[in-house]
Amino acid sequence: MKNTKQITGRRQVHFNTLDDILTDAEQLAAGPIKAVGNWSPGQIFEHLARGFTLPLDGVVLPIPFYVRWGARLMLGMFLRRGMPAGIKLDGKSAEALVPPNDTQTQTGLADLRNGIARWKVKTFVPRHSVFGNISDDQWTQVHLRHAELHMSFLSRAT
Repeated sequence: MKNTKQITGRRQVHFNTLDDILTDAEQLAAGPIKAVGNWSPGQIFEHLARGFTLPLDGVVLPIPFYVRWGARLMLGMFLRRGMPAGIKLDGKSAEALVPPNDTQTQTGLADLRNGIARWKVKTFVPRHSVFGNISDDQWTQVHLRHAELHMSFLSRAT
């Protein structure tokens, strides 16, 4: 398994809207994709999709207090500068958020489309498992920065 903190060849990615995430994913999926991290394109798309759908389904992951406390203090920095690579999920969080290795690109993409569509029409602002009660705008920014992190590991294969 590669240490994703040390991976070179990542794209510089910045998203302003949720539609930007989907546009980038669809453009990548239209042709051969190069992945430089540990996950396939399908896994990345599916992981991002779960980030949208699990909170809407009421799933609150068991995150240790000290992680929530530290992350809450760093929320502003994450929203301004992006999220760091190399965070390893384990336990119930990994079960919920890490898709199987054989997740197909088009399956993950379809789930990402669905997740973003559901998020756009939500009727409530769910609690974030790590950051706690955050505003709808903060949630959107978390999704954008999270997608920038993971999508940076993908590029068009040449």
